[in-house]
Amino acid sequence: YLIKSLTPSSLWLRVLQYLHQVGEVRLSALRALSAIYNEQSFVPNLELFTGHFKDRVIGCCFDKESNVAVAAIELVSTIAKCVN
Repeated sequence: YLIKSLTPSSLWLRVLQYLHQVGEVRLSALRALSAIYNEQSFVPNLELFTGHFKDRVIGCCFDKESNVAVAAIELVSTIAKCVN
């Protein structure tokens, strides 16, 4: 399972720092992040990542593509559940 082999400080920081300008790429990135945040064993290691990218993820909630906005809202909801 590929996601389990990645650490937040490795590939994800480099790949997701842009949340690309192409809608499908943004959508894929948000879905991948949701999968990571749903893996409870990763959550304790995501604090720096969350702090660094939270504004960009929240910005995606207002994306011009509705499917990207919905995915971003779902991710923000997942993150909120993880930190509480």
